Amino acid sequence: MQHPQIADTHFRRQFLFQLLILLQHLLTFTKTTKASWATTRNRSLQMEFTLDDDGVQWVQETVARATEELRQTAPAGRAFADTVQVVL
Repeated sequence: MQHPQIADTHFRRQFLFQLLILLQHLLTFTKTTKASWATTRNRSLQMEFTLDDDGVQWVQETVARATEELRQTAPAGRAFADTVQVVL
């Protein structure tokens, strides 16, 4: 039995979009990305947390699955997913 909230196109799109925002944020915690913005000016934004290689792979796989779900969500799922990618 499918949950009624997930069957609602608007709810599904909002949930997946917010998930993609969170996943995009997690990708700022890789070693490489952290090094690129690690300046004294950004010191208050730095966190102890660093995403390891397995974590990066999981995030990337989850981004791909969430993006595909957006593409499959009618109506105009492909156009919505493409717009989300541009925004992110």
